[in-house]
Amino acid sequence: MIGKLIVSGRTREGAIMRLKRALGEMVIEGPKTSIPLHQALVEDPEFNQGAYTIKWLEEWLAKRAAKG
Repeated sequence: MIGKLIVSGRTREGAIMRLKRALGEMVIEGPKTSIPLHQALVEDPEFNQGAYTIKWLEEWLAKRAAKG
């Protein structure tokens, strides 16, 4: 692990807005990172609504892989 990004906000929406901004500004040169994956996650409507379960990420990744 190179680093860990933690954000907070008064509301879920506020924290997600801060997360989007922080991910957009983050620069790590050299190794491949998971930043693009996290950027895609925070754009998903189900994630933004908090409508997910413990299996949600696994299913989301499978759908993403099926799309190509």
